[in-house]
Amino acid sequence: MRAEGGAAPLRIFSPRTVRGRFTVSALLVVTVFMTLAGVFRAFSSFEQGKNDLALKAVILSKLASEGLSLPIWNLDKEGIAAICDSLFQDDEVASVEVVDDRKRPLYERKRASEPFDAFDILLREERIFHDSQFLGTVTIGITTYYRDASLRRDIVVDLSSLFVTAFFIGLAMALVARMTTKSIDLLRAGTEELAARNWGKRLGMRGDDEIGALAAKFDLMAGSIQGLMKDWENAMAALAASEDKYAKAFRQSADVVGITRLADGRYLEINDAFLRIFGYQREEIIGHTSDEFGLWVDAEERAKLYGDLKSGMCVQNLETRWLTKAGDIRFGLSSSEVVDIGSEQCDLFVWHDITERKEAEDALREAHDGLERTVEERTAELSRVNARLGSSYAELLSTNRRLEEEIEERRQVQEDLSRTNAQLAGTLDELKKTQDVLVQSEKMAALGNLVAGVAHEINTPVGVGVTAASHLQGALQRFGSRARQDGLTRESLEDFLEDSDESIHILLNNLETAARLVRSFKEVSVDQVSEAPRSIGVREYLDEIVLNLRPKLKKTRIAVEVDCPDTLTFYTYPGALSQIVAILVVNSLMHAYEPTDSGKIAIRVSEEDGCLNFVYSDDGKGMGAEVLARIFEPFFTTKRGSGGTGLGLPVLYNLVTRKLGGSVRCTSEPGKGADFIFRLPPGERRSAGHEQIG
Repeated sequence: MRAEGGAAPLRIFSPRTVRGRFTVSALLVVTVFMTLAGVFRAFSSFEQGKNDLALKAVILSKLASEGLSLPIWNLDKEGIAAICDSLFQDDEVASVEVVDDRKRPLYERKRASEPFDAFDILLREERIFHDSQFLGTVTIGITTYYRDASLRRDIVVDLSSLFVTAFFIGLAMALVARMTTKSIDLLRAGTEELAARNWGKRLGMRGDDEIGALAAKFDLMAGSIQGLMKDWENAMAALAASEDKYAKAFRQSADVVGITRLADGRYLEINDAFLRIFGYQREEIIGHTSDEFGLWVDAEERAKLYGDLKSGMCVQNLETRWLTKAGDIRFGLSSSEVVDIGSEQCDLFVWHDITERKEAEDALREAHDGLERTVEERTAELSRVNARLGSSYAELLSTNRRLEEEIEERRQVQEDLSRTNAQLAGTLDELKKTQDVLVQSEKMAALGNLVAGVAHEINTPVGVGVTAASHLQGALQRFGSRARQDGLTRESLEDFLEDSDESIHILLNNLETAARLVRSFKEVSVDQVSEAPRSIGVREYLDEIVLNLRPKLKKTRIAVEVDCPDTLTFYTYPGALSQIVAILVVNSLMHAYEPTDSGKIAIRVSEEDGCLNFVYSDDGKGMGAEVLARIFEPFFTTKRGSGGTGLGLPVLYNLVTRKLGGSVRCTSEPGKGADFIFRLPPGERRSAGHEQIG
């Protein structure tokens, strides 16, 4: 078989190729087998050496016991010493000790200045008898040093043989795999070209075997795919253009357009007009039902619309009332139709806002009613005047002209009032939108400060952990170098273990510190972004907030104390609570204290009648009555030009009164600090039951 085109060579040991898997598998099998054989041999040698030493200790102790019985009986100390000294002719005898039946030493000697002092010594104790009478004991110590040294040399030789053998076997396997998988590599290269959308790639392989036939079929398949892909790309381009056109029309429609799933009423898509008119963010709508964010004013209107849809009818220009996020009622004409998207039935609706028209109609109706009442009153008065002054026709005409002028003037005034009311309503909407943007900006700024502070705090334990890991890597490299140079000693092993234990201890401590900071930051930051209420452990959550504020506090001499029962739990919006505490602490650091001042911030929390009583106090400069009366006004600040924006406490006031539905008041005097007193009701619990469609 001949190949006209070449394929890029694969790495021998790549696990993504057949040749690589075959080579690696064979090499692993050989390596594991030889490793197990080496380990078994080393273990057998170790056990055999240990048994030999134990047997030697038994034999020497018995021989010494028999030889010492007569000298001890005769109290021949020279004989005792001669017999014991003869035992030291064996290099593996490390110590000999002889005591009488009363444990009094008769002979004691240890081999001095030998390299095995730090190694294990096998001790064997044998009782000494003379004619069945107990005379004492002899204890012989046998060192394992020489046997261990021999075993280490054998292990090094075995490992060297293992690596050399494995290398040559792996090389042989790679060569065999290379010769048997070359054709497969060419096929693989061709399929990779197709996967990379190179539809014109052809293998050009010739041969009468199975791989040659497969290559020919591959070239035919590539040609077919090339034609099909051109047709597919043309169709996809046309489809994309069509989808882009309809998507632009959907998003840029002046009317509210959206799609909900008919099965559960969850919103799948909405256009920009929905967000602009009702004041929501996209993530607050998509995936939720209208019940979850309170859209419908009248449930009967909603029931009628969905009842008609389920019965197969199309709804056209049904007048409905929907609520904005701020609680304002908007009037509109709703048109809906059931469409199939994928395998699901969905409600495609268009809602045309007629709020301004309704307001104009109501104003015109009121003006008309008022005009009719005025006309009736003036007509009655005119009748009375006409009855009294029937003879004065000229005066009657004059009075009638004045009435007409007054009516016209009142109509003009009514029109002016209507225009003014419309302008005021538009201005109020703009102010509400601006306030929402400012609140969101303050949230993002607080979250950005929190991220920067936590990143700074995490930097220290992570840096120490990297240093400890680097030190441990160096110790491991030095230990491996000594082991390869056959210079490993028990002392160097103990030093390495001690050094490794200390480095790992430092690494774990600093990683645990970093993990604790990340967990705290994760929970607090998620709560600041999330709008969902949940049950929290108040003391634990306040401690996490204070921990995340530590980057700001540690640069000052201000201490924060939290007085809260450990078991107190409360159902609320934790993100709002986190932002309130952060605003208060930043406000105290900026306004209540100078950079060099010392002070204390106290947070006291208790529960009463199901509500949370929350008192925040600092012992800083305090405020006068004039400043105290304006602290919750937007853009009012005493630190203009020094970092103050005048948005912190107004945002806090809106969070407490609107988001949490609670109350806040502040008491302060110059030089006596400030107290912020909160009373927060529990958050509204969402029902876990059946959700309506909408």
